[in-house]
Amino acid sequence: MRLTCFATNTVGRPITELELRHRLRARAEDRIRAARATGLRNLPLHRTSQNRIW
Repeated sequence: MRLTCFATNTVGRPITELELRHRLRARAEDRIRAARATGLRNLPLHRTSQNRIW
């Protein structure tokens, strides 16, 4: 069983709209986290052309 909860002070919006807004924000944050984790300093070689081949 999985339960999900989030708190907001937004009034007058249906719960489905709030859920969609929350999920879209979480996806954006996941993409940012993944992009930072694969930054240039984490690539194995020193030159850009070498990393392209890798």
